[in-house]
Amino acid sequence: MRTILLQQWWRKTGYPDQQQLAASLAPPAPLFADHPLGHWWSDYWQANLEQTWRPVWHFFEAAEQALRQVQPDTPDINAHLARHLNESYYAATQALDSSFTVLMESVEALAEESQLERVVATLLSLSLLEARYAEQYAKQRGI
Repeated sequence: MRTILLQQWWRKTGYPDQQQLAASLAPPAPLFADHPLGHWWSDYWQANLEQTWRPVWHFFEAAEQALRQVQPDTPDINAHLARHLNESYYAATQALDSSFTVLMESVEALAEESQLERVVATLLSLSLLEARYAEQYAKQRGI
């Protein structure tokens, strides 16, 4: 029964297994230490990606663990999954609902831009705006 649940779970996620998921969530490579955008890349992009993907990864780990714990005599699978996944699901959805993820979605539109200078300038401008927004939002929330 667990095998069938796990197979259905991974089919629904679009990944064959946890290793493939981990590969898709792997952080991008750092830039060379002397690269002019190295600090921006590591301190802003990689840090925000890590902050966004970590709760998502924890949710997938919790889901696999919860599915592996299902026994043939588990009275209510939905209740079992809710008990084990509600907290990590909430954390993952909160992490994906941020100004940074909106910025990441806008990056896809930049992929069609042919002038690299414009892409870099736009990314720098957007990341600065997003960082200011996030800082102001945190101040308003008292964080």
